[in-house]
Amino acid sequence: ESNITMVTNGQECVDEAKKNEYNVCLMDIKMPVMDGINAAKQIKSSLPNPPMIIAVSAAVLDGDKESCQGIMSGYLNKPVSRSELWTVLSNVVKKDIDSM
Repeated sequence: ESNITMVTNGQECVDEAKKNEYNVCLMDIKMPVMDGINAAKQIKSSLPNPPMIIAVSAAVLDGDKESCQGIMSGYLNKPVSRSELWTVLSNVVKKDIDSM
């Protein structure tokens, strides 16, 4: 069963993650109300089994990628292609399995 939900801001993402169990969250770094990095921090600190969170950004600044390290499981640049999404998801799942 697939459960895909879209939200419009970081606070909605935090609220949704607390209500439902997701395996993966694609998190835009620059969102209204609460940015993606703060939303990811809240999700990780408030859930016993948080989803893997993959940052998504239209910015190509190295600083954006660096600010996600240790918080996000992976990073994608917009526009996201299927092959890039698959590669990042594969790497994230492999890291998760290797850490078990």
